[in-house]
Amino acid sequence: MKNLVFFSTLTAGSLLWKSGAVFRRGRVRRAAETLGRKPDPRLAVYHQGGIGSGLMLAPMLAALRRAKPGCAIQLYSHQEQEGWFLKAGGLVDGFFVIPRAGRPAQMGGPAYDALLSAARTYDGARAAGGIRAKLKIGFHHPVGWHARSGLYQDITIPISYQEHEVQANMGLLAPFGDVPPVPPEVLSDDSPLFSGGPAPAVRAGVAFHPGGGKGLAWKRYPLERMIEAAVLIRKELGADIFAVAGPDETEEARVMADRLGQGSQVFRTTSSLVDTFNFLRTVRCLVTSDSMMMHLAAAAQCPQVTLIGPTNPYLSGPWCGPSLCRIVSHPLYCSPCYKLYSGLLNCINRHHLECLDVISPREILEAARSLCRE
Repeated sequence: MKNLVFFSTLTAGSLLWKSGAVFRRGRVRRAAETLGRKPDPRLAVYHQGGIGSGLMLAPMLAALRRAKPGCAIQLYSHQEQEGWFLKAGGLVDGFFVIPRAGRPAQMGGPAYDALLSAARTYDGARAAGGIRAKLKIGFHHPVGWHARSGLYQDITIPISYQEHEVQANMGLLAPFGDVPPVPPEVLSDDSPLFSGGPAPAVRAGVAFHPGGGKGLAWKRYPLERMIEAAVLIRKELGADIFAVAGPDETEEARVMADRLGQGSQVFRTTSSLVDTFNFLRTVRCLVTSDSMMMHLAAAAQCPQVTLIGPTNPYLSGPWCGPSLCRIVSHPLYCSPCYKLYSGLLNCINRHHLECLDVISPREILEAARSLCRE
């Protein structure tokens, strides 16, 4: 669950950290409601979060396209690849990459200055230079950080975190009128990303993703046990094995490929999420932990076996139907905890990350077998 706001050059009013004024909740809500009334040809979406969270914007952006067909949608994000992917999918017209600087108040650079300057044209924010506000992130957010920084003062758009992040994103369209139905898929079949035609009738191989990047090791299934699962799948399903890796997991993928030897290969995601998207459309299934690759597979309509430990699949799991996903999870007394989020706290279980360790390689095999039958 990440920060997400809308504003246009005439209707800013959701998120400007460099300002000195704080509007009360009612005024902020009224400012947000004007989004549906002002005839502005430009609309911006600001997203703070990882690529996986960015991929879960896709259904909402598609609905926004339909609700405001005359608007050019601009994305402001920390992730360049997220921008390229959403642009390739026809969901945004352009994007700016905002440099990461630890705290939002320290964001700088021409893109942020342009964002701030454009937002100041909104009548309600012009004099003060913007509105300082908060979007609720949820139970795993480091609230104490906000108390020390004093950057956030109020909730602008109420979001329920008893629902999936895709559903919460769709709820942000309320200022535009009736919230459209939540689609069952990340990308509709008419997305330009599917312009190459349907996926191959016969898919080849099973892909394994060894986990998220740096700082996300707390969500990774143990590499040794993933290798055991790959050996079982190759032996019992007769499948070639692919190790799929982003820049931060290249070493783990190489170790996996070396251990598996002949009949395995590494597909490294280097510069293009679109290339990886197209690759995932060719494999029988993907085995992954909670990661960006999980959301990319859902977008590609690639069957997947998802290994969930300290997170909650009902809030941020893959957005796809049961025919495309098998979630393997053993919730414990402490699950979901998100306790290792950003390395803030240690795992409270005396068996470190037991929620992942209890998943057996044979369970992964059986889940993959059931997917490959369908």
